Amino acid sequence: MSLNSKSLRIILLFFAVGVVGSGWWYLSAAAKSQTKATEKKPEQSVLVQSELAVKSNVPETLSITGFVTPLETVDIRSQVVATIQSVNVKEGQTVKAGQSLFSLDNRGANADSDKLAAQLARDQVALEDSQRTLTRNIELLAKNFVSQSVVDTAKSAVDAAQATLKADRAALTSGLVTVDYHRITAPISGRVGEIKVHVGSLVQPGSTDVMTTVTQMDPINVTFSIPERYAGALLAEQRSGALAVGVKTGSEKLEGKLSFIDNAIDSTAGSIKVRAVFSNPQGVLWPGA
Repeated sequence: MSLNSKSLRIILLFFAVGVVGSGWWYLSAAAKSQTKATEKKPEQSVLVQSELAVKSNVPETLSITGFVTPLETVDIRSQVVATIQSVNVKEGQTVKAGQSLFSLDNRGANADSDKLAAQLARDQVALEDSQRTLTRNIELLAKNFVSQSVVDTAKSAVDAAQATLKADRAALTSGLVTVDYHRITAPISGRVGEIKVHVGSLVQPGSTDVMTTVTQMDPINVTFSIPERYAGALLAEQRSGALAVGVKTGSEKLEGKLSFIDNAIDSTAGSIKVRAVFSNPQGVLWPGA
């Protein structure tokens, strides 16, 4: 079957019109859909705030691991040979400076002290007698009843008695110090460590074994090392005033002040040692931590 040219032209014309109509319908539908989408979603405004730029210094913070070190730790030792009569504190107890820690058997020391006191009293009487003799001889010399040599001898006796009395006083003072050594007290306020002696134990001076230790807990130090590149800035800050240092242990945070900068840089580690002091009334910081 064949189509003539006229019929072919009519078919092509209808086809072209259909294509154009379909394209117009598609574009019209897309435009309506875009218009509806635009009407449903209006544009939202964006809030913008502005600030004036300001030039200022920003603090630099270093986070470094440190170690808690006490300001003072004292080893308690006996200064006399004696036995322990009583232990007056418990391990871990907090004590004040001057509080009694141990009492030693002081019977021998007390007896020696009493003997020295009696000797002092005796020599005091002898001095007074010598002074009376000198006074009488001076009066007799004025009346030409004795010679000058008698007066000189009496005066020498007074001088000797005075020297003896001075020696007696020194010996008695030494004896009282020895008596006091039998009562061992805390030299500083702090926490008592392990007690290594008991009632009846013999203690003596020069022993390498300590009776106990007392460690100051409040205030307390934290020692740490910082890289040497910060040493100059650290010294400058310290000269301008107290430099604040914070410490964190667990959930606790404490504020302290820089108290010490070492006088030399450790060339091996490339750091310098510094120390800060902290108030520690609750014992949050523990020596060695």
